[in-house]
Amino acid sequence: MNSKNDAFSILERHVPDYLLRDYTDGVLSPEKNKLYGFALTEIVPDQDDQYSYINEFSFYSTMGSEPEKEKTYSDDGNTYQFKDKELCLREGVYKFLAITFFGCLYQGQWYVFKGLRFYGALIGKEDILSSLATGITDGNVFDNTVYRPLEEYYSCGQPTDNPVRRGIEFLEFVGMPELAAYHKQEAKQDLLAAHKAYLRLAVFKPFMNRLRADNFEVFNKFTILHGWNLSLIFSSSRDYVLMPVVVMNEKKEHHLYYFLWHTEEKKMYRWNYFSLKNVGERCHYANKIIEDLSQISYWDHENYLDSDTCTLDDNYFWTHYVLGKDNDHYRYLMHMEFESL
Repeated sequence: MNSKNDAFSILERHVPDYLLRDYTDGVLSPEKNKLYGFALTEIVPDQDDQYSYINEFSFYSTMGSEPEKEKTYSDDGNTYQFKDKELCLREGVYKFLAITFFGCLYQGQWYVFKGLRFYGALIGKEDILSSLATGITDGNVFDNTVYRPLEEYYSCGQPTDNPVRRGIEFLEFVGMPELAAYHKQEAKQDLLAAHKAYLRLAVFKPFMNRLRADNFEVFNKFTILHGWNLSLIFSSSRDYVLMPVVVMNEKKEHHLYYFLWHTEEKKMYRWNYFSLKNVGERCHYANKIIEDLSQISYWDHENYLDSDTCTLDDNYFWTHYVLGKDNDHYRYLMHMEFESL
């Protein structure tokens, strides 16, 4: 097989077949751990239903289009907005679309990033093909930063600018190829979002309703840090989940509580490693949580709480400070009577 077919044989196993319908060219690195390829499609305006897959792409770029044809004006002609990509396809503003594939093999698994670009009438097919194939013909395609290890700091703007630290949610992936890092971060974000949504409905919301109904004098009102999305702190395996929440009692005192859902035991506990503290009436109390957690873990910034993908990946924190036992009894956990849905 030639390199074009080598790349295709990998892509067809990792991307939907309809994205490869017009596969045009590709290359596999000599080490066989990186690939690049592209599919170029000529757009037929009255058959725009064939291109519904473009909605799978959150981002896209354009090249060679006529700016005025991408705009739609208000009735008085004073303001305009840009047409969406579907309308541009139907009206023939875009003549070609290209899907590019950047892939890398990391720890025995292929990670493939897919990009989308539309081309207008100001650029011809041969120029498009030349542009897409440049990295193949000159051998420089694998110099692209997406194949390089993700670094904690990156350059933003001019080379003389100070490097910028990546978001906290990416730090656990530093050292991986960027392609793999971004895929893993996105997959983890989706997984945690689904898990959080389930726990909110099946566990924590019913639990708080039960507390309020059974002991209204103590649990009069809950102040959730991020509304009903909840701020949940997961262990790496997601077997243990902490929910910090401020509770107002009948005396109008506001105390910071921590509740732990133990997935294996299917039990709720109050985590009392820290004594109750009166935090005052406030909607945002993330700093109080971090004041506690930073004493016994690496969570030292509110961004950990704000992130959708950060888990508290510190086994000693969970086994010692949360689940530590004396004579088979939890040292810092008080069982709360509750059955999940």
